[in-house]
Amino acid sequence: MIPLFLAAIGAPIPVGAGAGPNVWGGQGAILEVTEAGADVEFDCAIGRIMGKLPLTSNGGFDLPGTFAPEGHGPTRKGKGPHESEVRYLGTIEGDQLHLTIRKGEQSLGSFVLRRGSRPPLRKCR
Repeated sequence: MIPLFLAAIGAPIPVGAGAGPNVWGGQGAILEVTEAGADVEFDCAIGRIMGKLPLTSNGGFDLPGTFAPEGHGPTRKGKGPHESEVRYLGTIEGDQLHLTIRKGEQSLGSFVLRRGSRPPLRKCR
């Protein structure tokens, strides 16, 4: 496995197995790094980061993705959550990832996630 310190010089965040460096979780959100980018699950939404997570020299990234709010109760077949195009901005400091989701100039939320953590989420479903 590629050491995570390579991320500080522009290498992608490595993908591992289990709840290792590929899982980041905190209050209200869990981000799981995949081969194609990352899947993000929120208390009341789901999202996807498109593309690998290359970091800038300051430990940050700014990537496109999708964000889809989830509602209470059952969902009709073919009537899943409506996806919006968003930007995922993140900065890694040690074992913490500061993640912000933006739709245009509007912030949809900011989260502090910890490497290797998978806390329970309070789903709206």
